[in-house]
Amino acid sequence: MNNQPIVISAIVVVTMVAVFGLPIWVAGFLRYRIAPPHLKITWLGLPLRQIRLDDIRSISIKPVSFAERWGNTIRSAGRLLVIRRRSGWRKNLVITPRNRFMFRAELLKACERFKSRPNEAAVSANIILFDRTISGGDPFGQSKSAKNAA
Repeated sequence: MNNQPIVISAIVVVTMVAVFGLPIWVAGFLRYRIAPPHLKITWLGLPLRQIRLDDIRSISIKPVSFAERWGNTIRSAGRLLVIRRRSGWRKNLVITPRNRFMFRAELLKACERFKSRPNEAAVSANIILFDRTISGGDPFGQSKSAKNAA
C-alpha cells in the first residue's frame, strides 16, 4: 500500500496547528503590568512593550480600526481597552485585560500619581501588578483592616 497520502495529510495537519494554534497559545501568556513610570506588556516575564504613563492621553473601551494590538485572548469583545497615546506613529494601543474597568481605574490612578510627583525614582518603587489571576477585590491583595491600619 501507498502511505504517501497519509504522510502528506499528517504534515498538513501539523503545519496548520503550528501556523494557527501556536500564536493563539503564545498570546495567552501576555500580561499587562503597571510599573510607574511605564505600562508594561510582558510575555512570560519578558518585557515586550513599554508605554510611559505621561504619554497616555486617554483610555476608552470604544474599538478602533488602526491600532497596535496586544490581545491575550481570542474573544476580545468584552475585554477591549484602547489606550490613546500623545506621541508615536500608531497612537492607539489595544489591550485585553480580564477586568478592563478595574484595570482602567488602576491605570488612571497610576497616571495621576505619576504626573503629580516630580521625582520619578520615588514613584518607580511602587509597583502595581495586574494579571489574569486577580478576579475582583483589591488589586494589591490587602484586606480592609490592613488598609485602615496603614
